[in-house]
Amino acid sequence: MLKLLFSAIPAALVLAAVDSVATRLQLPHRPTSAALFVETVPVYFAACLLCLPLVALVTRERVQPERGQIRVWWLVALVGMAVVGHAAINRHTGLDANLAGLKSPRPWIEAGLSAAAVALAARVLFGLTSRRPAPWSAAEITISSIAIGLLLPPRFDSPRSADPDIEVAAGAAERPNLLLLIWDTARRPSFSMFGYERETTPELAALADSSRRYSRAHSVTHYTFTSHLSMLSGLLPSEHGARLLASSADEERTGPLLQQRLAEAGYRTGAFVGTGVLRSATGISRGFETYGDRVDPAVCDSYAWGLVHDLQSAAAKFVPALAKNGNPHWIEDFQRPANEVLGEATDWIGNGDPRPWFCMINLFDVHHPYTPDAEALEAWVAEYGGPMDGHAFRSDGYEKGYQPDDADDRHLLDLYDAEMWRLDQRVNDFLAQFDLDEQRIAVLMTSDHGEAFGEDDVYGHDDILEPQVSIPMLLRVPNDTSLAGDSDAPVSGVDVTPTLLGLAGLPPLESSTGLDLTQGDPPTDRFVWVEDRDFHEADKFKLAAYSGPYKIVRTDENGDETWELFDLRTDEHAISDVSAEHPELFRELVTYVRDVRPWWPDNSDGSAAEATGGASLQALQALGYLDGEPTFEDTEQDAPGPDPENAPSPDTSE
Repeated sequence: MLKLLFSAIPAALVLAAVDSVATRLQLPHRPTSAALFVETVPVYFAACLLCLPLVALVTRERVQPERGQIRVWWLVALVGMAVVGHAAINRHTGLDANLAGLKSPRPWIEAGLSAAAVALAARVLFGLTSRRPAPWSAAEITISSIAIGLLLPPRFDSPRSADPDIEVAAGAAERPNLLLLIWDTARRPSFSMFGYERETTPELAALADSSRRYSRAHSVTHYTFTSHLSMLSGLLPSEHGARLLASSADEERTGPLLQQRLAEAGYRTGAFVGTGVLRSATGISRGFETYGDRVDPAVCDSYAWGLVHDLQSAAAKFVPALAKNGNPHWIEDFQRPANEVLGEATDWIGNGDPRPWFCMINLFDVHHPYTPDAEALEAWVAEYGGPMDGHAFRSDGYEKGYQPDDADDRHLLDLYDAEMWRLDQRVNDFLAQFDLDEQRIAVLMTSDHGEAFGEDDVYGHDDILEPQVSIPMLLRVPNDTSLAGDSDAPVSGVDVTPTLLGLAGLPPLESSTGLDLTQGDPPTDRFVWVEDRDFHEADKFKLAAYSGPYKIVRTDENGDETWELFDLRTDEHAISDVSAEHPELFRELVTYVRDVRPWWPDNSDGSAAEATGGASLQALQALGYLDGEPTFEDTEQDAPGPDPENAPSPDTSE
């Protein structure tokens, strides 16, 4: 038995070494780190222990003292075949763990060929090592595996300042540093400086005093990836093509991204994100010299952990203790706190590189789940005895079918406010390290989308209700107070790229839809668009347009088109359709929208196994994007507005 146990050690080292190299090849933007190999070894060791009884049975009559290493290669073959077979099959599963893609023979053929390749490799390696005495062979296997796992492929994350011959591009030295701060899921109505009755963001309010504060800013949609790509491209979703079912940045459609243009102009570029939805594999990192997207322990990137994740997810369906509030992972949740993200950003900004810099920071703390620390809980969350907790409708304590009441909504909002307050402090600590004027740091702070807490009985951010798309936006220009003050001009996430390029003294991208806010406020009659195709169904979408105080919404589901009109002066959440009260305006807006945006490009065949691009399926599930966050809407409130083709005659009394 002891010999069997010792066989598991070199087998685990071999498997971990191969997995580490393969994983690093898939993550070329990250420096080689020993953590990946060190953390992956225990996973493979546990797997080898599980396979030992079978190996003992198979090798009992075949093992000779001088050929004991056969057990090692049997373990390598069995465990390796399981891992690579799973990886091959997993490429063909669709969103929400849809298995329709496995009905064809292709994934099974790929899995079989992959497993056969592993078995053949194990047989070849056994032949090479069996000629050596067992102790020597075990030592060689161990030393070689450790060296490969720790060192290959060699990559280095040396700061550019280490090169004494570095030169700053002509004109770049005079350009300001650019900081793009994105508070993920931060809705404008919950910010102190935008009129919220609770002091959730007192520190940011101080920054706002010397900034331009836009009280009519809207996100382009409600999904993190789609919105971020719009901010970095200046394009609407219908133009860059990304959405929930296709979370990837298509270079042919986006053209150059903001960071690419800045890099061409002599900037060093870095981004640090708090969510796995924005991982580099999506293509959104294109043009960033440094891209910090590791949000979980290194082992979670490995192929071995992919199998562990799916096995635990399957087991969670039968063992409630493994469910963990809808997130069946032990050490993986696809997000990280602001202090880690900001710490990485601080180190990068201060690395001594003399070039001006552009830094994008995504902070995920106020995104679901709402789990503030003890101090924030005590300061912000009132006593509550209901079933809701920070995991909301994914909570193990929430009973399906329960109808939330006002107390439940208040409790969720308390938790959210507590997260906002803590994030406000962490951002303030980060910014306090810099003298924004002395160091010529321009700050653009905004969000990718908002969040609903029971408004119109809607929750989360899977729609375009006003709390879900109303976002904060602050612009602070160093050594220039001419732009400071409040603005009610209509602005959008697509304005981020042209504004930051304007601050750098660069022309806007030719394809950009947005406006450069450094050139003054947009006209009050500007149309701002919200395009929502971030649904599970590829043929469903919504389109909203803002004109003055009005919001018009077009919904298209399976070719069934409906329109609604809302007056935000009297209906801040855009709940009550007033199209019948303003028939002439309604008809004019419908005609305008149809003329300007008559179609939405079809980017896929909508098949169940459609690839998600680089966005991790597991990340989307864990963060609630595939759960169908519940609404509790009255069907009468969902009744469509009048058909614009048959709208009543204009009321001349208006």
